[in-house]
Amino acid sequence: MSDQFRDRAQRQAKRGNSWFPEIGEMLVGKLTGIKDVETMYGEAQVALIENEDDGQIVSVILGTVLANQFEKQEIKIGERVAITYFGKVDKYKDYSVSVDRPEAPKGIKSKFILKDKKKKDGNA
Repeated sequence: MSDQFRDRAQRQAKRGNSWFPEIGEMLVGKLTGIKDVETMYGEAQVALIENEDDGQIVSVILGTVLANQFEKQEIKIGERVAITYFGKVDKYKDYSVSVDRPEAPKGIKSKFILKDKKKKDGNA
């Protein structure tokens, strides 16, 4: 077992099934849910992704960049997503998010699932 793999495995064991990627790492799987959690920094939302590689449910903290991308793309539970981590840019962690879905007909929109969006719209 390589030292880099061993280090990552030990970090993962300490953190459970939370995703703490290395630069360039990608997570691909189905979004199975969104939940609120308490972190050492306060309340946060996490996306629960069923990892295609091993079938495990992985928690991904929806920080500013990821939450914005999930909202912009209107990702829904049950959809297949790919999240790639590019490292830190200024004070933010930079990610790319892709969703695997057929092209929607023009003019059709759906509500996004993040609670903050609902609160802003007054639909909480």
